[in-house]
Amino acid sequence: MPIWKRIEMSSIIRTSCVTLVSLLWLCPIATAQDPEMKTVQLPITLEGDQRTELRARIEGYVAIVHGDIGERVTKGTVLVTLDAPELEATVQRRQRMLSQAEAHLSVSEGMIEIAKAKLSQTQSARQEQQALLNLKVSIRDRYNVLVNGGAVQREMLDEAVFAVSAVTAAIGKADADIAAAQADVGAAVNEAEYAMAGIEVAKAELSHAVAQEQLRQIKAPFDGIITERSVDPGQLVSPRHVNGKPLLVVEHVDVMRGVLTVPCLLYTSPSPRDRG
Repeated sequence: MPIWKRIEMSSIIRTSCVTLVSLLWLCPIATAQDPEMKTVQLPITLEGDQRTELRARIEGYVAIVHGDIGERVTKGTVLVTLDAPELEATVQRRQRMLSQAEAHLSVSEGMIEIAKAKLSQTQSARQEQQALLNLKVSIRDRYNVLVNGGAVQREMLDEAVFAVSAVTAAIGKADADIAAAQADVGAAVNEAEYAMAGIEVAKAELSHAVAQEQLRQIKAPFDGIITERSVDPGQLVSPRHVNGKPLLVVEHVDVMRGVLTVPCLLYTSPSPRDRG
């Protein structure tokens, strides 16, 4: 049997609870010096077709290790839970910042409504003064005709002229009030836009903090068996774990592969028939 022929290990997989098994494989080999076929014993190592090292992506203390060597796990199972008080505090702080930004927006929207109401009030007052001015101008013009005809005294015309001047001044003040109210509306709108931008920033920061906080749970990436463990509860871990070791190693062993090491002296090039 050629050394590169596929090795069926299904029976071993069903009876073994480990992912790495060392065996001796009997292989018929012919060397260049000795063309006759000989049977030699070579070590073969079985490996799972998938292997991953689980490491911490944040710094924290190990709260719970949910699995141990030899245990089967399924994809998405939480294997290690970290305790990271700083991340929890950051999430709570970001939540408060978001609440404050939303409250700021609510206040700004209220200020917009108040400023708009004031603007509407000043515009109405301005219209009233304009109507009053039209009346006073009409009275002044009528008195002016009557004074020229001697029907009324000059003092009544002077009073009418003074009334027109007073209403004109009131209109000027109303125009100033309208300008101030429009400025208040603009300022309130700008403040609301600033508050909305603050909300977006707070949401982004909260989302980032939540994503970081979710890294406290280290999950199995696929179905498999835990083959290595180098962490215990209470241990401080970080992305640069102690001695560079992973927290856990998970391997998928439903399908295994055999790795056969052949010394150079025993290797011969495969024939076209064996390649097929």
